[in-house]
Amino acid sequence: MLKKRVGYYVCIMLALILLTIVGGCAPAAQEPAAPAVKDDALVKDEIVTLKMATAWAEHVVWNDAFWMFVERIGEKSGGRVKFEYAGGPEAFPPFELIEAVRKGVVDVASIPGAFYVPQLPEADAMKLSQLTPWEERESGAYDLLKQLHKDKTNTFYLGRVTPNIPFHLYTNVKLDRPDLQGLTVRVTPVYHAMVEALGGAAVTMAPGEVYTALEQGVVDAYGWPAIGIADFGWEEVTKYVIDPGFYQVDVNILMNLDTWNRLPEDIKQLFSETILEIEQMAAEHYGNLLKEDRRLLLDKGIEVIRFSAADEALYLQKAYEAGWQSVLANSPVHGPQLKELLSK
Repeated sequence: MLKKRVGYYVCIMLALILLTIVGGCAPAAQEPAAPAVKDDALVKDEIVTLKMATAWAEHVVWNDAFWMFVERIGEKSGGRVKFEYAGGPEAFPPFELIEAVRKGVVDVASIPGAFYVPQLPEADAMKLSQLTPWEERESGAYDLLKQLHKDKTNTFYLGRVTPNIPFHLYTNVKLDRPDLQGLTVRVTPVYHAMVEALGGAAVTMAPGEVYTALEQGVVDAYGWPAIGIADFGWEEVTKYVIDPGFYQVDVNILMNLDTWNRLPEDIKQLFSETILEIEQMAAEHYGNLLKEDRRLLLDKGIEVIRFSAADEALYLQKAYEAGWQSVLANSPVHGPQLKELLSK
C-alpha cells in the first residue's frame, strides 16, 4: 500500500516538472484585456429601466405631478429611460413603501413625508414649510433634506412636487374664533397635534367612514387638503371651511440611493433638471385645481369662515407651534435647522 502511494506522488511530481519545462519554453500567454469602463456601472447608450410605485392608487390627484415627471423624463431621454409601474397601495402598503425604496425593491416612488416619519423624523417638518420647492433650494433646506434622506433612508430626495397646497379645517359648527373646545374632529397624524392645541377632541377614522360620521353628527369637523373633499362626497355634508389654510401637502419623489449612484452622469443631470421643471408645472396645475375646488365648494353652499386679524394670527401660530414641537422633540439637532430654513 505504501509503495502504491509513493508511486502515485512520484507521478504527480514528474507531471508538474514536465509542465514547468513546457511552460517555460512556450511563448508567454497574453493577459486578458481589461473590461471597458462603464459610466457608473451602466453603459451610456443602454436603456435604463426603473421600477416605480406610488403611495396612492394610480390615478389619485396627488400622483399628477409624478406622472408629469415620468412622462417628461421619457420624452427628454429619447426613450433611454423607461419606467415600469409596480403598483400603488394594493402592491405596497403606504407606510411600508419607504422600505421598498430603501431596499431597492422599487427604484422610484411618489410618497409623502408623513408616511416615513418613523424612519426619518425630520420628514415631519416638510409639511411645515412656508416656502415653495424652489425657495427651499435657495434657503438650503433642500440640501439638508437630501442629505438626511441619504443618511437615514438610503434614498435620493429628488424634490417635492405639490407646491402651495394647504390643509384646511372643515366644520359643521360655525366658529367666530379659533377655539375647537367641545368639537370632535377627525384627524390624520399631519394635524393631530394642531387640533388638540386648539382644544378639539381628535379622533381617527378611515376616509370611507367620514361621510356617515358627518351625516350622523359623530364628528363635527375634519381636516383635509384644499383639494379633494369632493372625491369622497364630503361637500354634501359640510357647512363651513376655515380660511386661511395651514401647512402644505408634501408629496415627494424619492429614488433608491444605490440606483441613483449607478445612473450615468448625463441621466442624473436629466433627472435633476427635470424636477425643476416639474416643480413649476405642478404649481400651475395644482393652482388651477385649487381654484376649481374652491368654486365647487362655494357652489355647494359651503361658507368660508374668516377670523379677525388677531385671531387668524393666533390660529396659525398655534398650528405651527404644535407642528414644530413634535419635530424639535424628535430631532433636537436637525429640527431647529429645518425650522430656520423652512420658515419665512
